[in-house]
Amino acid sequence: MQNNSISRTYFIIGLTVLVLIIIGLSMVRSTSKTSVSPYILQLTLPITTFSGTVESVNGDTITISQYATTAGYAAISSTPISGTPPVIPTPVKITYTVKVTKQTSITKPFYFYINYLFPTVIPTTTISGMPLPPVTDMHIPPQTVSLKDIKKGTILVVNSSVDLRSLSGTSFTATSITLPAAQTTLSGVIKKVQGNILVIPATIFSNSPMIGGMVGSMPPPIQRDYIVEVTNNTEISRYKNAMQSVEKPGAAQEPEKLSLADLKEGMQVTVYTNVDIMDIFRFKALRVEPGIELNPPVETPVATSSVEMP
Repeated sequence: MQNNSISRTYFIIGLTVLVLIIIGLSMVRSTSKTSVSPYILQLTLPITTFSGTVESVNGDTITISQYATTAGYAAISSTPISGTPPVIPTPVKITYTVKVTKQTSITKPFYFYINYLFPTVIPTTTISGMPLPPVTDMHIPPQTVSLKDIKKGTILVVNSSVDLRSLSGTSFTATSITLPAAQTTLSGVIKKVQGNILVIPATIFSNSPMIGGMVGSMPPPIQRDYIVEVTNNTEISRYKNAMQSVEKPGAAQEPEKLSLADLKEGMQVTVYTNVDIMDIFRFKALRVEPGIELNPPVETPVATSSVEMP
């Protein structure tokens, strides 16, 4: 009886050990199947939004990338040990292949501001078929665009339904994509005036979103000659005593209405419109604001006296 009891005890112990071994192996196998991003050293926080520069568009797939530094390098480089050279972070290129589906929302923020000095009843205009009342400050609902509007070099904000750190690969499906906001204002010097057409060379910077950790991926500014059409509805105005208000803060500003004939070559102007000028070179102006022309100094006549010879 005693031998049977001992045998039963050893059997229970052996069975328990076997069960523990099986559970342990299952846990190890489960852990080995956990997805880990190849960019885990750079993506140290939960991330479902990725901003990057478009490298290519192939069908319904977009390749975007940005440069980031390994977590912790910035802190090390900012506090070097005395007598030792600072540690310079090494940028790492993060590249994702983004799948665009019918459910992916692609939008473009749109906002324009026109400070009319002489508000009048302006005929209603439209943007993408949407009527716009005559206003000076307009927030337009984000414009719905499509995949064909995404070009190489554009910086996008892409949202995912999954934490990118959990991806074992470098591809995911986008739930939404946001393009840079529309650019509706330009400043430049009039190069040529031909009838009601102004030729204005200008440099336009993209309204691309800032990308945290990104190095040197901002798109270069656009430099081109813009063809600006002045219509009967274009307001040409400025504050004629703007310089006085700078010299005397609080002084009332007096608006001045000008005409097309007042616009001359070599004149600095700011042009306002309600279309995105990043992808076009010709548009209609809603308002043109010439710069203040500095009056040349007035020479004070020198008093002279004539002496009669005896």
